[in-house]
Amino acid sequence: MDTIYAPWGPDLVARLNAYQQSGEFHPYTCGGKRKDANHLDGEGILVATPDGWVCPYCGYRQSWCCSFHRALSPDSSPTDERGYEPPIVRSGCDVT
Repeated sequence: MDTIYAPWGPDLVARLNAYQQSGEFHPYTCGGKRKDANHLDGEGILVATPDGWVCPYCGYRQSWCCSFHRALSPDSSPTDERGYEPPIVRSGCDVT
């Protein structure tokens, strides 16, 4: 799977934050000390911003997401005939 690096546009930020709240998949989580008492949700669920992910509890940052997020929302502003933005990606998204 490919990787999309920040900066991210407003449509992608909205899709990423909807994904984080959907409960359908495991969310992107803090790579810091996410099990400490400061991580009030117990995991440090990251929040998408135009500059990438940020942990609201400790400030941890992550600058990438997997490219499948580009196609998640039919409500996005399409920029091609398939109805989603063409990805700006780099190879090597590894979520394992």
